[in-house]
Amino acid sequence: MNYITYINSLLRSQISKQDRIVLFGQNIDAGSCISGFTRDLNVKKTNLVINTPNVENAQMGFGLGLMLGGTSSVFFVKQLDFIVLGLDHFVNTYNFIRTEEPKASFTVMPVIIDSGWEGMMASCNQLADFCSLGRIDGFTITNKQDAEEIINKHLFKPGFRIIAISSRLFKQEILDLGNDIQSGNNSGFFKYRSGGDAAIICFNFSLPQGFSLHNNLLEKGIRTSLYSVNNLNLADWTNIILDVNSSKRMIVIDVGRSASSPAKDLLYNTLAQAGQIKHIYISRKYSVESLRPNSDEFVIDPDEILRKLF
Repeated sequence: MNYITYINSLLRSQISKQDRIVLFGQNIDAGSCISGFTRDLNVKKTNLVINTPNVENAQMGFGLGLMLGGTSSVFFVKQLDFIVLGLDHFVNTYNFIRTEEPKASFTVMPVIIDSGWEGMMASCNQLADFCSLGRIDGFTITNKQDAEEIINKHLFKPGFRIIAISSRLFKQEILDLGNDIQSGNNSGFFKYRSGGDAAIICFNFSLPQGFSLHNNLLEKGIRTSLYSVNNLNLADWTNIILDVNSSKRMIVIDVGRSASSPAKDLLYNTLAQAGQIKHIYISRKYSVESLRPNSDEFVIDPDEILRKLF
């Protein structure tokens, strides 16, 4: 099953269990349903689906207002950059109400445009930038296991958060990394593999590249721990730093484009607390060319990592 079909199946399952919820967004119940993201949502007669126009500022306020009134809702957004139009509510409205004990949930589910061919739209793909402005939880979904935990645990959890998916992964077979998985810090990160030679930490939907690197190094006799950071408002790196402090080597992979990545916060804290650590930071290089449609390839050279780190 591909990535978007699996996520859609989890959404339909969770939504079918809810009463008195509102689902809204542009064409979520018409046309392609955001390329299958919101197709055939199982709603009870007590629930409501609204196909809205492009009025993101109003929609953000609508969702927060529903939450205040005790009604849970999900706002599906075609592109992450559309949320820019709702930042006033993100920051100012939410600051007025965040101290109230939430009676319901408001979840924003945007598609992060990160496949490259969309040009300028693909340059605004760092969920952490949005989350840091409002100091809210923002989750990314990369594989079967994190999708199940994040959607089942957080979609209708009282309060306000963002759960984002990747357009680059839409048609790819969804990764299934098995059952021996540790999640920590309220779904803030997931540990998929353990190894004493180095730690690979993935940000911004880079887990497929990290998993491929893990397997490539394993073929060469190098055992690595493999992490994915899913909550981009995560501030407690303790468990990851302990792992890195043991192996004394870390590889950080970040396919986002922001200058203020949480991956850099991890690097700073690890180097400050763990001392002499061999590390490699693999990231995209920003240029004006990235604002134009391009293949946006992100290829990791395992041999180069071997030369630099081992």
